[in-house]
Amino acid sequence: MFNVVAADEFGTIADGSVGEFMKFLPGVTMEYAGGNARDISLNGVPSTHVPVTLDGFSLATAISGISRASAVDMVSINGLSRIEVSFSPTPDTSGAALAGSVNMVPRSAFERSRPVFNGSVYVMMRDHRRE
Repeated sequence: MFNVVAADEFGTIADGSVGEFMKFLPGVTMEYAGGNARDISLNGVPSTHVPVTLDGFSLATAISGISRASAVDMVSINGLSRIEVSFSPTPDTSGAALAGSVNMVPRSAFERSRPVFNGSVYVMMRDHRRE
């Protein structure tokens, strides 16, 4: 089974984290560390058996010690076009892909027919001073 989801599918994500986006996908469970969605588990298989790639290249991790898990809490959803989740090993994945694999595809300038500008405006003020 293969699942491809556009990064714009769910709208604005709270902190722009890939983990916060992926927790809404069926069959995907995020393992949290320090309040951040860090490791990806597919269909209950531990994150050490789920290789994560960025445009086909293995994602580096900053986890101390020896681990195959890739921490995605430092990857921003804003630079991604889509996320491809494969729930079964395929011939092109590594031998560690017991549960499947995750590939994050970055945005490209050639995906849109015309230029697009997205902006956000935030206002911050104190409650007792509204002048």
